[in-house]
Amino acid sequence: MMEKKPTRRELLRVGLGGLAAVSLSGTVPAFLSQFAFAQQVPSTQVSNDNILVVVQLSGGNDGLNTVVPSTSDDYRKARPQLQLTNRLHKLDDTLSLNPGMGAFKQMFDNGQLAIVNGCGYPEPN
Repeated sequence: MMEKKPTRRELLRVGLGGLAAVSLSGTVPAFLSQFAFAQQVPSTQVSNDNILVVVQLSGGNDGLNTVVPSTSDDYRKARPQLQLTNRLHKLDDTLSLNPGMGAFKQMFDNGQLAIVNGCGYPEPN
C-alpha cells in the first residue's frame, strides 16, 4: 500500500504550525523537536543520489562569517573589526570557510559538499 503524498496545504499547515511553536517559545523542547519540523517521508520517495541540506542561521553567526568572501574589498570595508582573516579554509580564489568548519572543508574537498552562495532575499530582518 503506497502512502499518500502530502498536499501543499498540509505542508503549509505543518510548517506554519512548527514556525508558530518556535516563535512562541525561545527553543523547542527536546520531545517536540523531532516532530515540529520534519515529517517522515516514505522510503519509496527517497533518493540516495543527492541530499539537499538547508542551513538556517540564527543568532550570532551569519552567512558572511560562515562562507567568507576572503578576497572581497567590500567585505573588508564593511567589517573592519569583524572580518575573518586567519586560519580560514580556502575553497577557491574568492571564498573560504570559517575556521571552525574543518569537517565541511573536508567534505567539500571530497566532492560531498557544494555551496550555493549569495541566495536570499533583499531585505532580511
